[in-house]
Amino acid sequence: MTDEMKSIAALPWRKSQRSEDKDCVEVALYSSAVLVRDSHDHAGGFLRFSVLGWRALLEHIDERN
Repeated sequence: MTDEMKSIAALPWRKSQRSEDKDCVEVALYSSAVLVRDSHDHAGGFLRFSVLGWRALLEHIDERN
């Protein structure tokens, strides 16, 4: 495991309080990025978004609901 992966694994990952242990994701801030991973598969990898990209995604999701 690389040093970066060790740092990412040690981050304080947050999960929505509304998830109620169902299928959901966890989010962590890392440097100037937002990381997203499956809350039930921590070793399965993650997506990396820029802060602007993350905001755009959230706005798009909000518009569709």
